[in-house]
Amino acid sequence: MINIIGPGRVGKTLFNCFKKKNISIKLFSKDDDKSNISGIVIITTQDEKIKNVWTEIKNYNIEAVGHCSGILDSNFFGDIPHFSMHPNFPFSSPLKCDALKNIVWGIEGNSKGIEYAKNLIDILDGKYVIIPQNKKVLYHLAAVIASNFSYGLIKMSKVLYNEIEIDNINHLIDLSIISLNNIKEKGLKGALTGPVSRNDLYTINKEREEFNKIFGNVEVYDFFIDLLYKIKEDE
Repeated sequence: MINIIGPGRVGKTLFNCFKKKNISIKLFSKDDDKSNISGIVIITTQDEKIKNVWTEIKNYNIEAVGHCSGILDSNFFGDIPHFSMHPNFPFSSPLKCDALKNIVWGIEGNSKGIEYAKNLIDILDGKYVIIPQNKKVLYHLAAVIASNFSYGLIKMSKVLYNEIEIDNINHLIDLSIISLNNIKEKGLKGALTGPVSRNDLYTINKEREEFNKIFGNVEVYDFFIDLLYKIKEDE
């Protein structure tokens, strides 16, 4: 028996997909009676509520317990087989089960807990990477930089386009997608284009001036230029 506690986007998706695989499963809200809970528990509430849920249920007949937080590890569960399994995928709404196939999950836990996490992900036709328990924040930060920070970069491009009265930024989004696909195919150094790749100092300096006029914080521009040079030099 699998028990999902937290009927949000991730919780509902897991419930629907395990059910579709004919797995015996229940879905609980945080206020439901859980006194008869048993088997495997996956807590999919907001991060700040996970430990409270565990305090509520830890004396019940639980076989193994895990959660889906990106930043919390699972040490606080104690000696019971425990794990966390975090999807490297944006859940802007509950997903159809086909969308879960081949998603990479970051998992950590004690040795028995990791085996439970692997089995659960196998049922979902997913993949996984194993994270050291004390490195979960670094794991999640990498995902945030790759995913969420891209929103900030597109916002900056939009601000620049507003300066020249161009409203449609779809082709810039397409440019980002092409660049990411090139990185996937050729690696960072092989895919690098632009003024840094050709050491075009005139363009770099002129654009630095404009960046400073519009955004300030020219240190941000310098940081990214330095990072691109490190890619160019393959450091």
